[in-house]
Amino acid sequence: MNRTRNEIKLSKLSALLNATLAISILLGPNAGSTRTAHKAGVERAANVSVPTAPEVVGAPKCETAGAGEITITCNYTGTPRVPSEVKNSSRLVLNRAVISLSPKEEDNLHLELTFTNEGDGRTFETRQVYLQIDDDHGRNYVRRVLTNVDFSKFAQGERRTFSEMLPLPIFRSGHYIIRLWIPDPDPAKKFDAANAFLLSSVGVADPATGLNTLADFTVDARKR
Repeated sequence: MNRTRNEIKLSKLSALLNATLAISILLGPNAGSTRTAHKAGVERAANVSVPTAPEVVGAPKCETAGAGEITITCNYTGTPRVPSEVKNSSRLVLNRAVISLSPKEEDNLHLELTFTNEGDGRTFETRQVYLQIDDDHGRNYVRRVLTNVDFSKFAQGERRTFSEMLPLPIFRSGHYIIRLWIPDPDPAKKFDAANAFLLSSVGVADPATGLNTLADFTVDARKR
């Protein structure tokens, strides 16, 4: 009887040892180090700081000078060429803009725009170019045709500066954005943003609106 009980105990002990051995084989010899490495990786991830968004390379650089009459000078960088860019496509880069205005008086706006034709020799179709000034809510305050700006005779690699003088009204206090609108010459497509011409300068073209942003300015509240 005692022998039978001893045999049962030995049998259970043998089964337990075999099960332990099977688990060790299944996990492998590096199971402990794998768990340690995973724990260390989690701890490292918890201590990693989220990087801040990098500054856009080549973004417009603008300086505003003056009080009553202000002068805004901006320099722009051409957008990098991409493999998907169609060969012989029109590529016009805005290099520089100088804008002088007196927003609190009825006066003239003086404008100088410098462009470079970086396309592959294709001439530009004749399009009217508009200067427009909008507020932050999209309300338009000024829209004037730039009669001296003509892109149709640009030679490949040519750089040109155009000058304009435009009458302006008095602006209320607020924030305003100066843009170029170059719509399709077809009247049926004129107000279609998808057919507007966009300049190849970083931070300028807005495909959603079909507008090209030049600069912005703020008009402070008038003192009584």
